[in-house]
Amino acid sequence: ESRAVCGVHWASDVEAGRVAASVVFAALNDNAAFRADLAAAKKEIAALRRTSVKPDAESCAIPDAAAAKRPW
Repeated sequence: ESRAVCGVHWASDVEAGRVAASVVFAALNDNAAFRADLAAAKKEIAALRRTSVKPDAESCAIPDAAAAKRPW
């Protein structure tokens, strides 16, 4: 939705992308290999969330001038 708010896409573009992604995801859920890959990815992400070090706020800061140049 921020794409529409920032004027990068029309709201209808965002909605069309959401619908298309939903259709593809629903179709993929009928595929056993996809479901197995998804389950493995979920386990991997859960493990990373438990063990990863979070960056400090200073290392993630973006100067105002740099942020203003980004369309997103």
